[in-house]
Amino acid sequence: MKTKEGSCDWTKLGVGASDAVGDVLWCCSDDALILGLCEESSAGRMIINAETFGGEHRPVIIPPTGDYEGSVQLPVLTAKEGTGTYTLVIANCNDYGRNVLVEGKYIWRSKGGFLPGNMFEEWHFFIFLTFCYCGVLFWYGRSMYQNKEATIGIQKWVLGTIILGLIEIFFKTVDYLKWNQDGIRDSAILYLCKYLDDLLCLMCK
Repeated sequence: MKTKEGSCDWTKLGVGASDAVGDVLWCCSDDALILGLCEESSAGRMIINAETFGGEHRPVIIPPTGDYEGSVQLPVLTAKEGTGTYTLVIANCNDYGRNVLVEGKYIWRSKGGFLPGNMFEEWHFFIFLTFCYCGVLFWYGRSMYQNKEATIGIQKWVLGTIILGLIEIFFKTVDYLKWNQDGIRDSAILYLCKYLDDLLCLMCK
């Protein structure tokens, strides 16, 4: 939905409306009502064309005078379909210039979870490595047990390295899993993974 200049034409996406000379009005103001660009019931709100708008929106009604503090009742916007490119739009549609301070944070969550899309393959690789480590640990430990009479000291260090590697990659997998589910990384798991990584480097040297 781009204009000739290459910018996004929001009116084609159902946000705002153009008057006869091509000027775009974003809010259902007095002028927009006079021009017939919105309905009386939408006065003081952003102009949304229900027929073409494919996103989600939440209005917050602010009293014209006096102190007021409020929030949206359902602070979750769900995109049922799309291209993967999303934009958050906030508009103050008060015709008479009342200032509104908006605070808070926003988190984008894909249908697969909170984990950034470019890290899903890395997470899947960690899961694969966890199973590989389990397989190697089982094979190496079983081989050492079967040949325990011929075991030499360095084999125990190799076994310890495999165990530490398994613990580290397991907790990295758990870190990504928790991040994907909650949108927040656990600092304790991050510090543990860093400590195990440093320990493995020392053992390998």
